[in-house]
Amino acid sequence: MKKYFYLFPFIYFISLFQYLSAQNTTIRGKITDASNGEAVPFANVYLKSDKSTTVATDFEGYYTLNLKNITENDTITVEFTSYKPKSRSLKTAQKDNNIYILNFQLEEDVKEIETVVINAGEDPSFPIMRKLLENKDKNDKRRLPEYEYDSYVKVEVDMDNISDKFSKRKVMKQVKGAVDSLGGFNNEEGKPLLPLFLSETISKFYYQKSPERSKETVIKTKVEGVGFGDDSPITQILGNTFQEYNFYQNWMRVLGKDFVSPLADSWKTHYNYFLADTNVRMGNNTCYQIEVVPKRKADLAFDGVIWVDKATYALRQIDVTVTKEANINFVEKIKIQQELKQSTEGAWLPAKTRVLVDIAELTKNSAGFLAKFYISSKNVVIGKKYPIKFFRQAIEMDPEAKFSDDAYWAKSRHDSLTPAEIKTLKLIDTIQHVPMVKTYTNIIKILSSGYITMGPIDFGNYAFTYAFNDIEGHRYRIGMRTNEKMSRFVEIKGYGAYGVADTKFKYAAQVRLLPYRKRWTEIVVSHLHDIIQASNNSDGLASSGAFLASLNFGAVSRRSPFYLTENKITILTDIFKGFTQSITFRQRQYDQIIGSSNYAYNRGENFDIKEGDFTSAEITFESRFAKKERFYYAGNYRRSLGTAKLPVLTFRYTRGFSNLWGGGFNYDKININIEQNLGLGVLGRMYYSINGSYMPSTVPFPLLEVHVGNRGVFYNFYGYGLMNFLEFMSDKHLALNMEHNFQGLLFNRIPFLRKWKIRNFFVANILAGQLSEKNQKLLPNTDIMGNALPQQTKGLGTDPYVEVGYGISNIFKFFRVTFLHRATYLESPNIRRFGVFFSARFEL
Repeated sequence: MKKYFYLFPFIYFISLFQYLSAQNTTIRGKITDASNGEAVPFANVYLKSDKSTTVATDFEGYYTLNLKNITENDTITVEFTSYKPKSRSLKTAQKDNNIYILNFQLEEDVKEIETVVINAGEDPSFPIMRKLLENKDKNDKRRLPEYEYDSYVKVEVDMDNISDKFSKRKVMKQVKGAVDSLGGFNNEEGKPLLPLFLSETISKFYYQKSPERSKETVIKTKVEGVGFGDDSPITQILGNTFQEYNFYQNWMRVLGKDFVSPLADSWKTHYNYFLADTNVRMGNNTCYQIEVVPKRKADLAFDGVIWVDKATYALRQIDVTVTKEANINFVEKIKIQQELKQSTEGAWLPAKTRVLVDIAELTKNSAGFLAKFYISSKNVVIGKKYPIKFFRQAIEMDPEAKFSDDAYWAKSRHDSLTPAEIKTLKLIDTIQHVPMVKTYTNIIKILSSGYITMGPIDFGNYAFTYAFNDIEGHRYRIGMRTNEKMSRFVEIKGYGAYGVADTKFKYAAQVRLLPYRKRWTEIVVSHLHDIIQASNNSDGLASSGAFLASLNFGAVSRRSPFYLTENKITILTDIFKGFTQSITFRQRQYDQIIGSSNYAYNRGENFDIKEGDFTSAEITFESRFAKKERFYYAGNYRRSLGTAKLPVLTFRYTRGFSNLWGGGFNYDKININIEQNLGLGVLGRMYYSINGSYMPSTVPFPLLEVHVGNRGVFYNFYGYGLMNFLEFMSDKHLALNMEHNFQGLLFNRIPFLRKWKIRNFFVANILAGQLSEKNQKLLPNTDIMGNALPQQTKGLGTDPYVEVGYGISNIFKFFRVTFLHRATYLESPNIRRFGVFFSARFEL
């Protein structure tokens, strides 16, 4: 026995080594989607025989398992909502320095969302959700007084689900020939996937709570797309500002629709919750895993999984989907994945977010689109203050933002481009050089802008090129404007028109100066000679451009037309963010059109002299307040992107002069307008416009408030559908135009209507006003030729004009029908008490 004693140390160390090896085993790998190779974050990975070992994949789909007492005969399992579970033996893993490398590709598990029946009692997730809501204010980033961070946003758009018929079109054959030379992409069905757009944006985002302000400085941007480039205005809306996904909000605005958050205060009203796991490790955090399911599959709600940090009851990660069953048009799926990290002050901020939007084919013979967004935030700084003027411009482009090289992006990206994304860039460059693609791109630009661009000149707007009416007969018009290629500081614009029947030329010319863009300032000088219609108050604060354009057609002679010659100077500037002030000097010459039903005005001491021609001269001061309004800049124009939840207030004061620039009347006029697109949560969304005017002066009727009537079948939000043209005028008035869209609140609960995604809405148009006795006397019973007028104009009495209605929208995803009832002034001659109106609106 003694002669073998020397072997004991060796046996000991061999046994110890085997013991330690068996005790501590590291397994690493990546989980991807089998159909597209993309990472699957937040998937559960665990030893099949012991689910307590569960860990979750990170945002890039990677996981690390540290296990004890396992052998190569053990099995690792991966499972995640909407994917089929998958298991692999450690025997199939690769080894790298005693670390097992085990990757998984998961196949999607397509299932219909089923109605869930909850028995008596409550799910164990409910106490956790209550704790989450109790700590909501503490964990929400909006409680921080100031924060800033570096942001990286990547956007990719691909064409997918290309039908056989669409693929046989000439342009698609050219594209396929070009793409095949590089080798293309296929979707999970084996059909080609054509990349159309890939952008990257690096920016700095700043937030201040009181007063609430935010700003994004775009440091660098890079755009490769069919029909787009680095100079496209789209570069301004691809940054972090427009990729806000905060699930601590009760309602989230996604694709212009209001979705209820699974963390909303009314959580139990909209969702069912199921506790799936109580011990999921995510980095240094241990989390509860809770599945969330909408109670009604047609509601705008999310289906998926949330992970709640056990220590703080904060949202740690979320992976949710909106399916095609939801009442939203043209969208097959919306998927949002987000990872949050705790700041030094306790609140949690999104670190990485992925959004996928699968846009359905419009017809069975077309193609769909796939939009993918990736947002990364890092280097968070809390508590750094900036002066208010720093936030004057919500989105600011660095002058050198469009200029960068590959070395800069390789160094500055938060994450490297994948091989597939590198290939995407090459394919986009190939596709956009296909001749027919260039042609179609130009056509789309013309249709969307209304102008044909030829170097520094834009020709249009083509929507006004032709009209036909009973005054001018065939009316032809051609217009042009200079663009930023000519100058970024001066725009010259004008048009010429000719009526075949009245044989008269009409024209307009305008010079617009842009001396200061940072604090947006315009100086505009214009001259115009054209026909206007007194029956339409185009100078009001509320009007519809499309409706105004339509008035060039039809029986214009019945709408009291004039030949108008106008000279105008306007100076406009932003006094501070959200507040714009302007002053306008204007002279107008109104000339009668003999032979039309023209409402002349009476003058003289006894109001017995009829006059048709007159001149007005006026100065107008206008103030517009739109808090939190955001803009994007396109060439020499800026376009509003709205004010989120806040109303827009406009105030205007006009002073007319009788001894200035040939003016014939002294008068004062005040206009005010308030409008808002208001989200009402589960009740839907309401848009309203409240406008009023006050004129304590005696003037010809074209200077009064001429309320917009409608004798047609197309609905005009800013007018009155059942009011005749020139039926009512006012020198003081207050009006409400309102439309309340219930979205799917009612029809989602009716099975055969839910299938068609039909929606309903309510409208109301209410007008209260007065016309003074003196202004009433200026209105004659006959025109200047002594002919009886087709419509006797009058002021409103003590009762308001009221029309209310209801309607059905989203018919075939596009059309709307409005049923309108007139409730007052039913004794007036030749009026309609009820009308059916049609309109069309593109909405998701």
